Amino acid sequence: MTELNPRPFVGSENQGYNLSSRFCMPVPPYVNSNGIWQFIGKAGNHPWDASLPRLELQIIVAFAVTHACHFVLKRFGIPMIASQITGGLILGQAIPGLNRYYKHVLFSDTSLGTLDLVATFGYILFLFLTGVKMDVSMIQKTGKKSLFTGLLTLLIPFLLGAAALEKMSRILGIGMEDKMKLLVVTVVHSLSPFPSIACLVSDLRIINSELGRLGLSCALVSEMIGLILTRSAIWIASIYHAPLHSAYRNLGIMVVYLLAVVFVVRPAMLWVVKQTPEGKPVNSLHIHNIIMLALGAGYISDLFGQHVYFGPFVFGLAVPAGPPLGSALVEKLDPMVSGLFIPLVVTSASMRTNLSDIKLLDDNLAKSTAVIVAVVVLAKVATTMIPPLYCKVPKRDAFALALIMSTKGIVEISTYNISRNIEVFQSSFHKI
Repeated sequence: MTELNPRPFVGSENQGYNLSSRFCMPVPPYVNSNGIWQFIGKAGNHPWDASLPRLELQIIVAFAVTHACHFVLKRFGIPMIASQITGGLILGQAIPGLNRYYKHVLFSDTSLGTLDLVATFGYILFLFLTGVKMDVSMIQKTGKKSLFTGLLTLLIPFLLGAAALEKMSRILGIGMEDKMKLLVVTVVHSLSPFPSIACLVSDLRIINSELGRLGLSCALVSEMIGLILTRSAIWIASIYHAPLHSAYRNLGIMVVYLLAVVFVVRPAMLWVVKQTPEGKPVNSLHIHNIIMLALGAGYISDLFGQHVYFGPFVFGLAVPAGPPLGSALVEKLDPMVSGLFIPLVVTSASMRTNLSDIKLLDDNLAKSTAVIVAVVVLAKVATTMIPPLYCKVPKRDAFALALIMSTKGIVEISTYNISRNIEVFQSSFHKI
């Protein structure tokens, strides 16, 4: 047994999630169980102590609870992601508080690391597929209405949210550490990620309508601008946390990677398309190589200062959207990613939430968060309506577009999850 001191995903029994808990892990890892029959009537290890059977049990329980919630909530028109969040809250907070044995058997400290690893792998594939589905050439085809809407719906809410952050910091005496947490909240709610918008438009079955296409165009513009701004912010922040030469090295490698995607990967993808006879499927060898290269892109981006999700997303943008190549990748991966991995991402992230720690009346950080979120959301709704109304779009459609652009989903949940894991929020993650 080896004693470790990582940042576990579930901490002490009384504090919810503690970043300094200690636990032991077997070396070598105990992956496969020898079966349940040898443990009947015997003390000691159980079949679920092995990581693989426990992971399978976690997936079964997570899906059972999620679908039980959705069986009730769907009658009120509530989407699946809300059921996944509810299921995560139940598994992470309600049941463990009643049964300590449940936590030991199903969601121990060490086992949640494995579940989070699987969810992270799935989210990498999800962002890669998001890049594949995005047709970057649409930006050139979008009219002024989509361009200005996508631009304003990002910048104006962020500026007003930043102003609210400064005002609340002065009034309530918020320190620099908490201001950084609030800045993350401001950025997250100012963005309009393309995956979240695309999922909503698809769920509402308006993807082929004029409103749906307008929403996707605006989200695409906002996504590209947000990607540039967030990557720049991460690089600027690295200057203060790493040697200057290391920050410039990472910037240079990122630029080289982007150039390689544009001038090497993109032509290679077009070559694959040309090599595929019309009406014939893409060679499976090409599909498998592209998937492996996308995962390798995640490793490269993580190795040189960018997050592991950046590389696969940009790599996916190099894949020509639609048939034959883009459609083949979506057909190959989407059922597994959307049906298995994404529900695990949402549920595992929701399990970290401790609702009992939200105290709006007593916690200055919680008060500031509520005010900033309200300012950003209201500004986003109002700002999104201005360009469509100026272009003579009906008020009802303009308001519907504003609500679509203000949607939050899997990307925002994962962003908070990532921020917690890299200790942006530290022990206060559950309060945000």
